[in-house]
Amino acid sequence: MNYPSLKQMQQLVADKLAIQKLYGDDLVMFKYSRKAMFDYMWFKRPELMECRGHVYRLSTGERVVHAPRKSFNYLENDWWKDVPLNTEVRIDKKFNGYMACVTLVDGDWLITTTGSFDSEYVKHAQNMLTGHPALENEDNIDCTLVFEICDSKFDPHIVEEQDGAHYLGSRISNGNWLAYSTSNTVIGITLGEAIQLAERDHGEGFMVYQLQGDPLYNRPCKLKSPYYIGKKMLMRATPYFKIDRLPKMWKNAPYLIQDHYLWSDWCELPEQERRLFLENHYG
Repeated sequence: MNYPSLKQMQQLVADKLAIQKLYGDDLVMFKYSRKAMFDYMWFKRPELMECRGHVYRLSTGERVVHAPRKSFNYLENDWWKDVPLNTEVRIDKKFNGYMACVTLVDGDWLITTTGSFDSEYVKHAQNMLTGHPALENEDNIDCTLVFEICDSKFDPHIVEEQDGAHYLGSRISNGNWLAYSTSNTVIGITLGEAIQLAERDHGEGFMVYQLQGDPLYNRPCKLKSPYYIGKKMLMRATPYFKIDRLPKMWKNAPYLIQDHYLWSDWCELPEQERRLFLENHYG
């Protein structure tokens, strides 16, 4: 699909499917609302897929921050169900942090997160990005640079990552995504092989791109590891937690937890305390 216009973004706001934030006199950011997320409106209003911190000029309608398009987990709502397992793909490590976009606007770098121009996360990203070589590359001045920011003290997550600003790639104004290759990139394996790698991965998993039929990487897929999925479910458990939804590798973890805690007490623990217990007692 083409990028939605400023008018379409404003209509999402009018329909309570997005929120907007102003920056100065001329810039406005759009992000999907809780209603859009909880009612799973992505396919009913596909312009929401381009409503993840995208920024426009009010005066001209020009789009100035080209945030990444929404993607989904493998087989979520049949996402990539049509992709044969023998399809050649590229995979990149999926970092467990928060996203920051960096765009040259009116001669200065504008740093934004998915929903803010000036939050504590934006200020933190500014510090983490100081001196990053991607910002010194002249080829990167006509696009939005995308980073995953990882900081185990400022923003602890589900799995351990190397602290830093991890450069993921750039998105140019026509929507094309230029993924950045690192030592974690694997090109030319099949989707079936990628799924097997994710089964053994103890990180968050991978971002997956088709090598044929989607040369612009406009329809990526998340391939989250069972390790990450199960650990996240246990760390964020509620009294209504469903044990039968856990990946197989975590099936005994609830019983181990109940050897040490009442389930209601486990649900009251701070999230990172749950993480430490799982890492110390369940490998």
